[in-house]
Amino acid sequence: MLALGGAVALALAVGATAKAPTGTPIRVMTSAAVNSNFSTYENIVVTAQVYGNWLNDRGGINGHPLEVITCDDQNDPNKLVACGREAVAKHVVAWVGSFTINADKVMPLLEKSNIAWFGVCCPVENSENVSKVSFPTGSGPAITTGEGYWAAKNCTKTTAVIIDLPFIGYLSDLVNAGFKSAGKPPPTLVKLPPTAQDYSPQVARATTGNPDCIIGVFSESQWFAFMPVLQQSGWKGTVVGNQGNLDQIVVARTPKVAQGAVISGSYPDITTPAFADYRAALKKYKAKASLDYNSLGGLGTWAGYKAFTDIVRRMKGPIDNLTFLAAARKATNVSTGGATPNLDFSKEWSAKGLPRIVNRAAAYDTVVNGRLRPLTTKFYDLTAVIQGKPGPAVPRK
Repeated sequence: MLALGGAVALALAVGATAKAPTGTPIRVMTSAAVNSNFSTYENIVVTAQVYGNWLNDRGGINGHPLEVITCDDQNDPNKLVACGREAVAKHVVAWVGSFTINADKVMPLLEKSNIAWFGVCCPVENSENVSKVSFPTGSGPAITTGEGYWAAKNCTKTTAVIIDLPFIGYLSDLVNAGFKSAGKPPPTLVKLPPTAQDYSPQVARATTGNPDCIIGVFSESQWFAFMPVLQQSGWKGTVVGNQGNLDQIVVARTPKVAQGAVISGSYPDITTPAFADYRAALKKYKAKASLDYNSLGGLGTWAGYKAFTDIVRRMKGPIDNLTFLAAARKATNVSTGGATPNLDFSKEWSAKGLPRIVNRAAAYDTVVNGRLRPLTTKFYDLTAVIQGKPGPAVPRK
């Protein structure tokens, strides 16, 4: 498609619609926190709805329309379980492209009901890494390890600022694995309170000794509070963050300190060819303009749905939660259209505690004059790095 040129490629990506699908609807659910005092991810549910419209305008999946149900879990475990009960009651084929900080609370229900937790961008709880019904398409552990590995390879002195939640040890271990892989001692650790506040004390500790890099492993709302204080401190160095957290909205507010930042992600930048259809679909279906779609939530949901569609298109016979779960467990060479490397869900990873993590690659963005830009369009396989073993070369700024 790229060889045809930008204008023709865009026309093919979004152009003429196919015959309307008339088969039995394939019903799925997508959930995320939309209304919450903590971090929100409305871009996830909007992307799911946009994907459904985009796919159905192209004939659905083998003539079956995709019916997308969305649920706002409000970052509340009880609300999430209520979403799960709705998914069971409405006989969804799968729960697709979602994100929650409370997956452990709903996974037992999904396991009992044989509903796949499929295509999530960023597994953060143990059940997502180990459950037989969990199929992450994001590179979860890889992007955090990718932060540490990039800093270890490119920086002389680094501080890691990590959100102080119960899984801080897990996050710290991932960052440290990147340094171990590079043959360096772990960075200085600064714990960040999860409730956004005046982060002056944490910034003071993070900049002590004038490190040339500061790694941040925390959510967007904490970045909003952290970056202005870091900018005011006068520190000059490279900020290293995660895709979807250190995002365009954060960067635009503090462009001076964000200049040259490096962002480790599961997916290439939205401006790359892998997301041509996504960009065009957001425009065609008038997606809410104030949301950030160049993020783990937006890009990950699109990629998750692409993987779901690829598996269903190969299926023969009835399509329901049981048949999809069986097909997903056997699926190899699953395509996300270049949003990730092709995925093999048929084999569990041997690494302790991470059997369901089949995508262990990272891509990198950087910041130029207040805008995210691709540092590379290449994926870096960090399988060895996550285990603290020597890994590949990674890009420089």
